[in-house]
Amino acid sequence: MDAHEDKDLSDVMKEETSRGTKRPVKAVSLQERRRLQALFTKLIEHDLSEHEVTKILYELGYNPGDERYQQILQAWKEYSGK
Repeated sequence: MDAHEDKDLSDVMKEETSRGTKRPVKAVSLQERRRLQALFTKLIEHDLSEHEVTKILYELGYNPGDERYQQILQAWKEYSGK
């Protein structure tokens, strides 16, 4: 076997042995995505106080001094009428 065939065989073997195994990085990223979706849904669909909204924004990684934090908070106030 030449080096090219060896590499192909190695690639196929890696692919076959990885089938059905849980990929931890992907699982973590899916969990994080679900968590973020739940928080954003809560922001939009629930009648929250401003304190609750600021708590959610903090959980999402926004800090009160951030411009994006202020933009989201302002948009929430306009949307919710508060």
